[in-house]
Amino acid sequence: MKRVTVLVLGLLLVAGLAATASTAGKLLIWADDTRFPIMQTVAAQFTAAYGVEVEVQQVGFGDIRGNLATAGPAGEGPDILIGAHDWLGELIQNGLIEPIVLPTSMVAAFDPVAIDAASVDLVRAAPVARGSALEGKAGEGDDKFAALHPESRGE
Repeated sequence: MKRVTVLVLGLLLVAGLAATASTAGKLLIWADDTRFPIMQTVAAQFTAAYGVEVEVQQVGFGDIRGNLATAGPAGEGPDILIGAHDWLGELIQNGLIEPIVLPTSMVAAFDPVAIDAASVDLVRAAPVARGSALEGKAGEGDDKFAALHPESRGE
């Protein structure tokens, strides 16, 4: 169950597409061949629980970003995609996804370890804003806190 919870948390964190690609009453998920089977199971459970149709499409892991760059702006991309956490910075910077801010009550339902891991990964993956105190000190994937406070040694 923890695996599904972490997977669903990942879905929520990566789900928001900047371009409106949804069809009312239906969710479209892109997943690679490794994650496709479990996503079909999760989709069926979601549909049974909430009455919302979920379509899972298998897309090659190496093709997801390129396909999103084309399909997203055309309004044909997924509502949710399953990809590597280190894609976030690039996808956010290119306007292809946007973060979803969950209500505190919903966050409280997740395993705290999953929240901590996802939060750290998101901050590290985020691009550095131009003109910020981090500019020139850190980049995507870097420990941004340690870059601003070297005395902390990232702790």
